[in-house]
Amino acid sequence: METPDDEKFLAMLSKSQSQIRYTVGQSIEPEDLEEIYNRCRNFVLRSERIYLVTLSDLEIEEYQAVM
Repeated sequence: METPDDEKFLAMLSKSQSQIRYTVGQSIEPEDLEEIYNRCRNFVLRSERIYLVTLSDLEIEEYQAVM
C-alpha cells in the first residue's frame, strides 16, 4: 500500500539522476534523505534475513535428504 510519502520518495529518486546532472543548486531535505536511507537499510536487513532463513531451510532439506 502506497502512502503519499512513498510517492514523494519515488518521485524524488526517479528524477534525482537527471536533476543532479542538469540542475545547479537543487538539494534534498536532510529529513527526506534520512528517511530514504532508513528505508533502504531496512530493505537490505530484511533481504539478508530472508536469505539466511532460505539458506538455513535448504541446508536442513539437504541434510534430511542425505539421511
